[in-house]
Amino acid sequence: MLDLFDVPKSGVSTALRNTTTVASQTLFLLNDNFAQQQATAFALRIQEEVGNDPGSQVDHAFRLAQFRSPSTTERQTSLDYMTETTQRLLSNGNTDDSTPVNNHHRTATLSLTALCLTLFNVNEFVYVD
Repeated sequence: MLDLFDVPKSGVSTALRNTTTVASQTLFLLNDNFAQQQATAFALRIQEEVGNDPGSQVDHAFRLAQFRSPSTTERQTSLDYMTETTQRLLSNGNTDDSTPVNNHHRTATLSLTALCLTLFNVNEFVYVD
């Protein structure tokens, strides 16, 4: 896994590491089980800290992941994404719980998890300035 992200060779001294950005890195971070688990944990933390209001969740997620508030466009895009993801999950029946209230809560959590995973993959999160 570390080779994918240009891990330095332990036996060679290097003044400056090479930096690459390739599609396989992003695909790995989007599909890796560990990244999914961390996104789920992050989403559950957000729900615990700010409740179930999607606007508050988006604001809090950005503050924790990006150390800033989302722009108006980022906030609206994130809210639209969460709404669309929740609706898609509910219409496809892709939840494990059979009761409608829990289905909606579960899909809301899954859509927040998807947003968190997205925030983990933006350049602002991946690269330190």
